[in-house]
Amino acid sequence: MPTTVADGAQRRWPPDLSAIPTLTTDRLTLRFHRPDDAVAVCGIADDWEVARYTARIPHPYELHMAETWIAEGRGLRDAGRELGYAIVRRSDGSLIGGVSLTFGQDIGEAEIGFSMGRAYWGNGYMREAVAAVLSAAFEVLKLETVWADTVPENTRSAALQKALGFQTVERREAEASARGGTITVDVRRLTAAGWQDRPSKGEGG
Repeated sequence: MPTTVADGAQRRWPPDLSAIPTLTTDRLTLRFHRPDDAVAVCGIADDWEVARYTARIPHPYELHMAETWIAEGRGLRDAGRELGYAIVRRSDGSLIGGVSLTFGQDIGEAEIGFSMGRAYWGNGYMREAVAAVLSAAFEVLKLETVWADTVPENTRSAALQKALGFQTVERREAEASARGGTITVDVRRLTAAGWQDRPSKGEGG
């Protein structure tokens, strides 16, 4: 991997994601996806109420898509391009959603994305999971900025982001490969300093 100079110090970019372990919270385990997760992933992604808020989940969503996506995930992780976690409920081992960090060309920055099965909404699971990944992003990977894009009508996602310290930057059109065109999104940014100073610090991660 190449090393680049940032703020007077050398930094490996894309980052070495082997430093990131399995994450645990009070109620959840966040681990890498396995081949046998494909059925659960497909069940979540094929729900239009989940897929319609995203730019990357096609609809309808079929099992072979989940199998391919899981298989490609390891290569993206090894290349330092994407860190994807399955969200697993500790009480019964159910896979209830996913959260990922995608790393582009901008040093020290990543984009976060997340989705959860509709049956699990309203329980605080997503906030718990996203907070754990953000902790790893800023405290282990030492990222400077995490970005999030949200369609305006996805009020649950917007409220979660704001509670964790994300600040709205702009509204723009974004490419949406799964929708065959573009969608309007609100772009939000969370810096390392903002994460430390977030109003909800100490709540949910």
